[in-house]
Formats: sequence, structure tokens, C-alpha cells
Amino acid sequence: MTPSVCQGLIESRATGLLQLFERKGLLPRTLKFRAALGDRGAVRASLDENGNDLSAVNEAFLCACRFEHEAVASLLLERSIALDAELGKHVGGSSDRLAFVKYLIEQRSLDFAHATPAGPWQAFVMEQVMRAVQDGDLTMPSHTEDITTAPASISSSAHAARVNCCSLNESKLSP
Repeated sequence: MTPSVCQGLIESRATGLLQLFERKGLLPRTLKFRAALGDRGAVRASLDENGNDLSAVNEAFLCACRFEHEAVASLLLERSIALDAELGKHVGGSSDRLAFVKYLIEQRSLDFAHATPAGPWQAFVMEQVMRAVQDGDLTMPSHTEDITTAPASISSSAHAARVNCCSLNESKLSP
């Protein structure tokens, strides 16, 4: 099975196909796919074996949120925070951890903007910016300033999402 097919299953949130491919042994046995399947035991085992790759843990966290696996996402968020103390400060300053996970599970505007944030905090801020633009609220929360005022510090994906937000906002304002 080609990696692009497997990635497509995740991007389209094809839960039934993921489960079928898992039963047939066709999915990669990576942390991201364990998180997509919501297999908490397998995620925990992966973290115990090789859970020091912050990028892989963050990717799996976002994947767990996309598939609405709250318990798996919470477990992965704890590991992300253990690997990135700054993330813990951001999450602790914005809400409690469970509320943070629930917010990312419930808000899906990044899927429609085809944005791929680098980590949980960037996803949270990007979601808030997207939501504010969709709601026509041009006053941004103070913790979004790092994305809205420092384009050099954000990924090209985040910049693309910001451009999509601006386009959406302009279309709302146009007659």
C-alpha cells in the first residue's frame, strides 16, 4: 500500500476504511495510525518504545483530535507537554488540558483550510483565528498575536490558512 493512500485515509477521516485496512494488516504501525484508530493501548506502547520524537507525537495528537479520540489525544498531549515545556505553559494559560483537547476535537475549520499546523498550540491558535474570521470578529485574543504579527515565525501552512481566512473575510464583506 502506498503511503499516499494511507495518508488519504487520515485526511478524509475514513474511519471504516482505516479499520478495514487495519484488520487486513495494510496500515503502517506508526504512532499516527494508532492514534487515528483510537487504540490507546497501542499508542501507550508506542510512546513507551519511542515516544521522544516531538514531531511524531504532535502529529499523532492532531490525528487523534481529527478522529475525536479524546482519551488518546489527552495521552498524547501529556507526552507533548513533557517533551515541550513551552507548550505546557501555553495550554495552562489558555484553559485546562481537557478543555484544550475538546476544543481541538470540536473545531474543524483547519480541515477546510487544508492547514497542517506544526503542533498542538499552533493548531489551537490557528483554529481561534479561523473561527474569529468566520464569525466576523476582527478583534483577536492576545495569544494569537504571535501568528498575526510575525509571519516569519509561522509555517507556510499556517500562512496559507491565514490567507484563506482573509479571503473568507473579504468575501463576507463584499456585496
